[in-house]
Amino acid sequence: MPITKIDRRGRITIPKEIRRDLDLKEDDELLIFKLSNNILMLRKANLQQLINEALEEFKKIKDKDIKKIEEEVNKLAKEKLEVVFRH
Repeated sequence: MPITKIDRRGRITIPKEIRRDLDLKEDDELLIFKLSNNILMLRKANLQQLINEALEEFKKIKDKDIKKIEEEVNKLAKEKLEVVFRH
């Protein structure tokens, strides 16, 4: 896991391999949340684009599979949130 530092001006450099893997570009917006004594950084989502992509994918999925997907997404989200709030 790459480690970075805050410079004297308060800037954080995201390591090159992470920028490359996540396809982060100059002027991309990130959301930063304070969680207790930690921070959580997320890419700002284009909600309309996410909705459009999700709708296209759902059109390909059979109704019976949607329930399975919802259950798995809820399970994964719960696990991720538990990890975030434990630390």
